[in-house]
Amino acid sequence: MKKFGLWAIIIAALGILMAVNSFMGTSPDGDHRDHDHEEEAAEETAAPAKMPEALPAQSDKASMELGRVAEINTTKGKIVIVFFEKDCPATCDQIISLFKDNKYRDVKFGRVEKDNLIQIDAVEPDAPKLKLEVKEGLDNVKGAVGMARIPDDKDSATSAFYILMEPWRHLDGDYCVFARVLEGMDVIMKITPEDKVTGSTIRNRTDKDKQRFDELRTMEAEREVE
Repeated sequence: MKKFGLWAIIIAALGILMAVNSFMGTSPDGDHRDHDHEEEAAEETAAPAKMPEALPAQSDKASMELGRVAEINTTKGKIVIVFFEKDCPATCDQIISLFKDNKYRDVKFGRVEKDNLIQIDAVEPDAPKLKLEVKEGLDNVKGAVGMARIPDDKDSATSAFYILMEPWRHLDGDYCVFARVLEGMDVIMKITPEDKVTGSTIRNRTDKDKQRFDELRTMEAEREVE
Protein backbone atom coordinates (compact mmCIF):
# COMPACT_ATOMS: atom_id res chain seq x y z
CA MET A 1 0.00 0.00 0.00
CA LYS A 2 2.82 2.35 0.89
CA LYS A 3 4.52 1.51 -2.43
CA PHE A 4 1.27 2.11 -4.32
CA GLY A 5 0.77 5.38 -2.50
CA LEU A 6 4.27 6.54 -3.39
CA TRP A 7 3.68 5.86 -7.09
CA ALA A 8 0.38 7.71 -6.94
CA ILE A 9 2.14 10.74 -5.48
CA ILE A 10 4.85 10.62 -8.19
CA ILE A 11 2.28 10.30 -11.00
CA ALA A 12 0.23 13.18 -9.56
CA ALA A 13 3.35 15.36 -9.31
CA LEU A 14 4.31 14.61 -12.91
CA GLY A 15 0.80 15.51 -14.03
CA ILE A 16 1.02 18.86 -12.23
CA LEU A 17 4.41 19.61 -13.78
CA MET A 18 3.14 18.80 -17.31
CA ALA A 19 0.12 21.03 -16.82
CA VAL A 20 2.31 23.91 -15.63
CA ASN A 21 4.72 23.48 -18.55
CA SER A 22 1.84 23.33 -21.01
CA PHE A 23 0.38 26.53 -19.59
CA MET A 24 3.72 28.35 -19.54
CA GLY A 25 4.61 27.17 -23.05
CA THR A 26 1.40 28.20 -24.79
CA SER A 27 0.41 31.36 -22.99
CA PRO A 28 2.83 33.83 -24.70
CA ASP A 29 2.12 32.37 -28.14
CA GLY A 30 -1.53 32.40 -27.41
CA ASP A 31 -1.36 35.98 -26.23
CA HIS A 32 0.72 36.90 -29.30
CA ARG A 33 -1.72 35.24 -31.67
CA ASP A 34 -4.64 36.95 -30.01
CA HIS A 35 -2.78 40.27 -30.30
CA ASP A 36 -2.11 39.59 -33.98
CA HIS A 37 -5.78 38.89 -34.58
CA GLU A 38 -6.69 42.10 -32.81
CA GLU A 39 -4.26 44.05 -35.05
CA GLU A 40 -5.58 42.36 -38.19
CA ALA A 41 -9.14 43.11 -37.15
CA ALA A 42 -8.19 46.76 -36.52
CA GLU A 43 -6.65 47.03 -40.00
CA GLU A 44 -9.72 45.52 -41.64
CA THR A 45 -11.91 47.97 -39.77
CA ALA A 46 -9.70 50.94 -40.67
CA ALA A 47 -9.42 50.05 -44.39
CA PRO A 48 -12.92 51.18 -45.39
CA ALA A 49 -12.30 54.50 -43.64
CA LYS A 50 -9.23 55.05 -45.84
CA MET A 51 -10.90 54.05 -49.10
CA PRO A 52 -12.46 57.45 -49.91
CA GLU A 53 -8.96 58.97 -49.91
CA ALA A 54 -7.97 56.59 -52.70
CA LEU A 55 -11.06 57.35 -54.77
CA PRO A 56 -11.17 60.28 -57.26
CA ALA A 57 -11.34 63.53 -55.31
CA GLN A 58 -14.81 65.00 -55.12
CA SER A 59 -13.21 68.42 -55.66
CA ASP A 60 -12.92 67.41 -59.36
CA LYS A 61 -16.63 68.10 -59.61
CA ALA A 62 -17.51 71.67 -60.45
CA SER A 63 -19.28 73.70 -57.81
CA MET A 64 -21.11 75.54 -60.63
CA GLU A 65 -21.05 78.57 -58.35
CA LEU A 66 -21.58 81.73 -60.39
CA GLY A 67 -19.08 84.56 -60.27
CA ARG A 68 -19.02 87.92 -61.98
CA VAL A 69 -20.73 88.71 -65.27
CA ALA A 70 -19.41 90.22 -68.51
CA GLU A 71 -21.68 92.21 -70.79
CA ILE A 72 -19.99 92.12 -74.19
CA ASN A 73 -21.23 94.64 -76.75
CA THR A 74 -20.74 93.72 -80.40
CA THR A 75 -21.71 95.20 -83.76
CA LYS A 76 -24.62 92.72 -83.79
CA GLY A 77 -25.82 93.28 -80.21
CA LYS A 78 -25.04 92.35 -76.59
CA ILE A 79 -23.81 88.99 -75.28
CA VAL A 80 -23.94 88.32 -71.53
CA ILE A 81 -21.75 85.61 -69.99
CA VAL A 82 -21.27 84.51 -66.37
CA PHE A 83 -17.89 83.30 -65.08
CA PHE A 84 -17.20 80.17 -62.99
CA GLU A 85 -14.58 81.93 -60.89
CA LYS A 86 -14.53 79.36 -58.09
CA ASP A 87 -13.98 76.44 -60.46
CA CYS A 88 -11.56 78.15 -62.89
CA PRO A 89 -9.94 80.91 -60.82
CA ALA A 90 -6.76 81.51 -62.84
CA THR A 91 -8.53 81.50 -66.21
CA CYS A 92 -11.34 83.77 -65.05
CA ASP A 93 -8.95 86.22 -63.40
CA GLN A 94 -6.95 86.58 -66.60
CA ILE A 95 -9.95 87.02 -68.92
CA ILE A 96 -11.73 89.43 -66.57
CA SER A 97 -8.55 91.51 -66.29
CA LEU A 98 -8.29 91.68 -70.08
CA PHE A 99 -11.92 92.81 -70.31
CA LYS A 100 -11.33 95.48 -67.67
CA ASP A 101 -8.29 96.72 -69.59
CA ASN A 102 -10.41 96.97 -72.78
CA LYS A 103 -8.11 94.51 -74.55
CA TYR A 104 -11.04 93.00 -76.46
CA ARG A 105 -12.36 96.34 -77.73
CA ASP A 106 -12.43 96.55 -81.57
CA VAL A 107 -11.33 92.91 -81.88
CA LYS A 108 -12.98 90.89 -84.64
CA PHE A 109 -14.17 87.30 -84.42
CA GLY A 110 -11.29 85.47 -86.06
CA ARG A 111 -13.15 82.19 -86.39
CA VAL A 112 -16.81 81.77 -87.25
CA GLU A 113 -18.31 78.37 -88.01
CA LYS A 114 -21.96 78.70 -88.92
CA ASP A 115 -24.27 77.02 -86.41
CA ASN A 116 -21.24 75.70 -84.50
CA LEU A 117 -19.07 78.34 -82.81
CA ILE A 118 -17.56 81.80 -82.84
CA GLN A 119 -14.11 82.62 -81.53
CA ILE A 120 -12.19 85.70 -80.49
CA ASP A 121 -8.50 85.26 -81.19
CA ALA A 122 -5.70 86.11 -78.77
CA VAL A 123 -5.57 89.81 -77.89
CA GLU A 124 -2.55 89.92 -75.58
CA PRO A 125 0.65 88.28 -76.93
CA ASP A 126 2.40 88.62 -73.58
CA ALA A 127 -0.43 87.13 -71.51
CA PRO A 128 0.77 84.21 -69.35
CA LYS A 129 -0.06 80.72 -70.52
CA LEU A 130 -2.77 79.16 -68.39
CA LYS A 131 -2.64 75.71 -66.87
CA LEU A 132 -5.67 73.73 -68.05
CA GLU A 133 -8.54 74.04 -65.56
CA VAL A 134 -11.25 71.42 -66.07
CA LYS A 135 -13.97 70.19 -63.72
CA GLU A 136 -16.68 67.58 -64.08
CA GLY A 137 -19.87 69.43 -64.96
CA LEU A 138 -18.24 72.27 -66.88
CA ASP A 139 -19.10 70.75 -70.23
CA ASN A 140 -18.96 71.96 -73.81
CA VAL A 141 -22.71 72.38 -74.16
CA LYS A 142 -24.63 74.99 -76.13
CA GLY A 143 -23.64 78.40 -74.79
CA ALA A 144 -20.38 77.19 -73.23
CA VAL A 145 -17.51 79.68 -73.25
CA GLY A 146 -14.13 77.97 -73.40
CA MET A 147 -10.47 78.75 -73.87
CA ALA A 148 -8.91 78.24 -77.29
CA ARG A 149 -5.38 76.82 -77.30
CA ILE A 150 -2.71 75.10 -79.36
CA PRO A 151 -4.08 71.60 -80.15
CA ASP A 152 -1.07 69.66 -78.86
CA ASP A 153 -0.50 71.77 -75.72
CA LYS A 154 -3.22 71.74 -73.07
CA ASP A 155 -1.51 74.49 -71.07
CA SER A 156 -1.14 76.99 -73.92
CA ALA A 157 -4.34 79.07 -73.58
CA THR A 158 -3.82 82.82 -73.08
CA SER A 159 -6.68 85.10 -74.19
CA ALA A 160 -8.52 83.57 -77.15
CA PHE A 161 -11.89 82.02 -76.33
CA TYR A 162 -14.81 80.40 -78.14
CA ILE A 163 -18.58 80.34 -77.65
CA LEU A 164 -20.51 77.25 -78.75
CA MET A 165 -23.78 77.39 -80.64
CA GLU A 166 -24.17 73.62 -80.34
CA PRO A 167 -22.72 70.99 -77.97
CA TRP A 168 -19.14 69.87 -78.72
CA ARG A 169 -18.86 67.23 -76.01
CA HIS A 170 -15.75 65.67 -77.58
CA LEU A 171 -13.87 68.67 -76.16
CA ASP A 172 -14.82 67.82 -72.57
CA GLY A 173 -11.81 67.36 -70.32
CA ASP A 174 -9.40 68.81 -72.87
CA TYR A 175 -10.57 72.43 -73.06
CA CYS A 176 -11.35 74.79 -70.19
CA VAL A 177 -14.98 75.88 -70.01
CA PHE A 178 -14.81 78.93 -67.75
CA ALA A 179 -18.12 80.71 -68.44
CA ARG A 180 -21.63 80.29 -69.84
CA VAL A 181 -23.83 82.49 -72.02
CA LEU A 182 -26.82 83.91 -70.13
CA GLU A 183 -28.20 86.16 -72.86
CA GLY A 184 -27.51 86.89 -76.51
CA MET A 185 -27.52 83.51 -78.19
CA ASP A 186 -29.53 85.12 -81.00
CA VAL A 187 -26.72 87.67 -81.39
CA ILE A 188 -24.10 84.92 -81.45
CA MET A 189 -25.93 83.18 -84.27
CA LYS A 190 -25.68 86.36 -86.38
CA ILE A 191 -21.97 87.04 -85.86
CA THR A 192 -19.75 87.10 -88.97
CA PRO A 193 -15.97 87.47 -89.37
CA GLU A 194 -16.55 91.17 -90.05
CA ASP A 195 -18.22 91.80 -86.70
CA LYS A 196 -16.25 92.94 -83.67
CA VAL A 197 -16.47 93.72 -79.97
CA THR A 198 -17.28 97.39 -79.39
CA GLY A 199 -16.96 97.42 -75.61
CA SER A 200 -17.59 95.45 -72.43
CA THR A 201 -18.59 95.78 -68.78
CA ILE A 202 -17.76 93.54 -65.81
CA ARG A 203 -20.35 93.52 -63.02
CA ASN A 204 -21.45 91.42 -60.07
CA ARG A 205 -23.93 88.59 -60.51
CA THR A 206 -27.57 89.32 -59.70
CA ASP A 207 -30.48 87.11 -58.62
CA LYS A 208 -31.86 87.47 -62.14
CA ASP A 209 -28.62 86.06 -63.55
CA LYS A 210 -28.87 83.07 -61.20
CA GLN A 211 -32.49 82.49 -62.20
CA ARG A 212 -31.59 82.61 -65.88
CA PHE A 213 -28.70 80.18 -65.35
CA ASP A 214 -30.97 77.72 -63.53
CA GLU A 215 -33.45 77.90 -66.40
CA LEU A 216 -30.69 77.11 -68.90
CA ARG A 217 -29.52 74.14 -66.80
CA THR A 218 -33.08 72.80 -66.76
CA MET A 219 -33.30 73.13 -70.55
CA GLU A 220 -29.98 71.30 -70.95
CA ALA A 221 -31.21 68.43 -68.75
CA GLU A 222 -34.38 68.15 -70.81
CA ARG A 223 -32.41 68.05 -74.07
CA GLU A 224 -30.20 65.24 -72.75
CA VAL A 225 -33.28 63.19 -71.86
CA GLU A 226 -34.69 63.69 -75.33
